[in-house]
Amino acid sequence: MRGFSAFFLLVGAAVAAPLTPEKIELLPGLYPKERRELGKRLTGRTEGVREALVEAGVDPRVAERIERLLPGPLLVERYAADIPLAAPDLTQEQRELLEHLHPAVLAAEWALVVQRDRLLPGIRDETTRRQIQESFDRQVREIERRYWRVVGTVLTGEQRLAIHPLLPQPYHRPPDLAGHVYQAPGLTLAQAGKIRALIAEFESESAADGAEIRRLKQGPEHDAAVDRVGELLRKIVAQANEILTPEQLRYIDALPPLVGPGERGGEFVLEMGLTPEQQEIARPLVEETKRRVEEARRRAAEKVREMEGEISGESPQAMTMQMMQQGAAGDAARIVEEAARKGLLEVLDKRQVLAWIVSPR
Repeated sequence: MRGFSAFFLLVGAAVAAPLTPEKIELLPGLYPKERRELGKRLTGRTEGVREALVEAGVDPRVAERIERLLPGPLLVERYAADIPLAAPDLTQEQRELLEHLHPAVLAAEWALVVQRDRLLPGIRDETTRRQIQESFDRQVREIERRYWRVVGTVLTGEQRLAIHPLLPQPYHRPPDLAGHVYQAPGLTLAQAGKIRALIAEFESESAADGAEIRRLKQGPEHDAAVDRVGELLRKIVAQANEILTPEQLRYIDALPPLVGPGERGGEFVLEMGLTPEQQEIARPLVEETKRRVEEARRRAAEKVREMEGEISGESPQAMTMQMMQQGAAGDAARIVEEAARKGLLEVLDKRQVLAWIVSPR
């Protein structure tokens, strides 16, 4: 299966495939109206796809990937799988691990798709068919999520920031982006309050259009509602960019896809079945990491106490506690992530890492 997957990627690299609506959905950084207009102009094109996309303002590196991406299952996964190898200044250990992982992960996902498609035609009961399909799809999503948890730990923040423009639109922002923002380095209570207000504004002003989008599913009125939400989002994002510092914005752009704020860090490395020898090697690193995490939490608590004079609102104590927890969680995640990177690259065998990704319990 791994050989088949590698062959599939090789063919995709050598042949220019038609530009389909599904591939246009992968283009990052476009708002709905821009994406729809681009689709009207370019869908179905087989010649000069890269050039046409670049002329439309798409990053040339993205345009090249889109041009050679073959249609079929696992479109977003196949597009994104080897993007981590485009990160700058990879160490030998990083490159070896990533080169080992990405084709094997795709092969595991592809095996599930093949197994699903062989099984479903023989099942007549629609409810059973749907349950089986959802089960296989859930397994693929979990493998993909674990792969990007590992990638997000193996790569440094600067390396993740460098590949962010290449990520497909479904991976462009992680789940619960607001939760990530609240963990941004150096976020103040004043900033958090403004971000909360922006989120409340977006939810309030988009509620009616959101209901229309869910009701209509498609058509001109549906598209108009989608466009209004897109324009509102554009405005909210611009305001958020004015609130956050350049360092905080870089932190957000460097977040790995598919990873929620509660999954940051690298505690999952301890689930990879370390041998007694590996545990002994890792013990000093684990102990030092625990010490640094406790120190970060202590500093966060002190900082919140110093900021109590800035707090206003109906429940300042609750807000203080929440900010303390979020700030400490963000600091702790960054400390644990650094330690986990060392564990993945210096302690664990790459086969252990792959086994954890493709065999979720």
